[in-house]
Amino acid sequence: MGKKNILTRSKRKKAEALLNEQQFDKARILFQQICKLDPLDADAWLMLGIIHANLGNLDKTIECNQRAIGIRPDFWEAHFNLGKALHDLGRLDEAEVSYKKTLDLNPGWPQVLNNLGNLFQVRGNPVEALECYRRAVENKPNYATAYVNMGSILHEMGRDQEAETSYLQALKVNPADPVALKNMSTTQLSQGNFENALKYGQELARFHPAQVDIPVIKARILERQGQLEQAYDFIKPLVDQGKENTEIALLYADICQRVKRYDEAVALLERVLATDDIKTNYSDRISIQFKLGALYDAAKNYEQAFKYYKAANESKRVVFNNDAFSASVDKLIETFDTQISGNLPRGSNDSERPVFIVGMPRSGTTLVEQILASHPDVYGAGELEDIRLAIANLPRLIEIQKPFPDCFADLTQQTVDQVAQVYLDHLQQLSNDARYVIDKMPGNFLHLGFIALLFPRTHIIHCMRDPLDTCLSCYFSEFKGTAHRYSYRLEDLAHYYNDYHRLMQHWYRVLDIPILNVSYSELISDQEAVIRNILEFLNLEWDDACLRFYENKRVVNTLSYNQVRQPIYTRSVGRWRHYERFLEPLKSSLVQGLNLTK
Repeated sequence: MGKKNILTRSKRKKAEALLNEQQFDKARILFQQICKLDPLDADAWLMLGIIHANLGNLDKTIECNQRAIGIRPDFWEAHFNLGKALHDLGRLDEAEVSYKKTLDLNPGWPQVLNNLGNLFQVRGNPVEALECYRRAVENKPNYATAYVNMGSILHEMGRDQEAETSYLQALKVNPADPVALKNMSTTQLSQGNFENALKYGQELARFHPAQVDIPVIKARILERQGQLEQAYDFIKPLVDQGKENTEIALLYADICQRVKRYDEAVALLERVLATDDIKTNYSDRISIQFKLGALYDAAKNYEQAFKYYKAANESKRVVFNNDAFSASVDKLIETFDTQISGNLPRGSNDSERPVFIVGMPRSGTTLVEQILASHPDVYGAGELEDIRLAIANLPRLIEIQKPFPDCFADLTQQTVDQVAQVYLDHLQQLSNDARYVIDKMPGNFLHLGFIALLFPRTHIIHCMRDPLDTCLSCYFSEFKGTAHRYSYRLEDLAHYYNDYHRLMQHWYRVLDIPILNVSYSELISDQEAVIRNILEFLNLEWDDACLRFYENKRVVNTLSYNQVRQPIYTRSVGRWRHYERFLEPLKSSLVQGLNLTK
């Protein structure tokens, strides 16, 4: 027995030295021998799991950490490493269990909080992600990675000033942090602060010259400014030099699409798509497939366009639970029944300031906001996450464990007024003088019952578009994150649209706040009449600037940012007819027409 212990200690010393030298294959052989000699050595199983993780053998990593946990159930390092491996394999529910078990055993550990935040971000749960990142930096104030991740989620939520603060905290810890510098440049660009975007891009190039080409940043700025030929002149030499990374290729394709050089962009993207790197990088591959779909669509090669759009959507790794979504809509309808909701407390404020534009994504919400934001009495705030954040925080605010909307039974007048005031304070920060502030988060159609409680004098503008055109446009859009996971399959799109239709019918029956339907096709065919109707709905005087909305230089950060820079065009109406032969899964089950009236 003594000889066995001596042999094990000798092997362990040598194995640990090899591991420190990153000679993983040699270290793996020795740790396998150690585990065979002493199958109850939990530390050895942990180390073997780490080695397999470095070698990319995630199934073996999971097995090793499970063995370690079986020997020592409170081995928090093994629970954490198990969570990381499950996370990398996309087994998010299991990873969450492992991460939370780690926190039970080692509360406040910054790294596991950061990883749990990343998991929630991938899932499309920004509130939970943000809370994890905040807890991580509270426990480790110099945790630059968590600050960067916090900034990313805040930027995604449209809270760019807070995102900047987080990035600056990361840069305070590490002025050369490449992700913080790049994200700061991107955030400045999205706000239209082009000089600052270039400044942070130049800092990135100074610290990491191999990671960035300044012409790329300049070209992106010029593209957002609408100076397309100049942007093309900046990016074309990089393409000619064979610099074909995904960022350059996609930016080049964006510019080529807008200047109608489709063949050039298609040739580059199809060449990049065939490289070994893209075959293993699923995120970049999806982005290129979506862009190829858009290019072929613009060139009117509809068969090729649909081929690439379909490939992009089928490559997504998330699944939409139709039954769960229908059940959530059922719950909303039940909660906001006329008799029940009539007994719920309503906000005591008399503010008409918030105006909500809702509807399906790609139904014209950005266009309507741009038209209204061109009026001197209106400020367009874009897609605000505030209502969703307020709902996520309600159980904590009410101090009960019931989730939304079950917690509504415990709402008090004080709580409703508090939530409403926080929202109004945010609008004041965004604009201190506009009569109306537009929140154009399309998904707020789910929350109109709650909005009606918060703001009894608010106005709702509901954008509607042909159901087939709407769903097809969603299918053709590369939505970031997983908030639109219903858009990856035509069958799921039909299911989601039908539930949206069902819920909107309910809101029209039970809510007493004014709702205006705006038809996309009518807006296209009779622009002035529809705009006059919208302004009349809000008791606004006519202003010719609303007809020239495309001259408005305000920053737009949705997928439609390019479209609203142009006069209204008709080519998006009836677009589905080009793809009719591919749409049977959608057509066969989709509700046709809304026919809603107040």
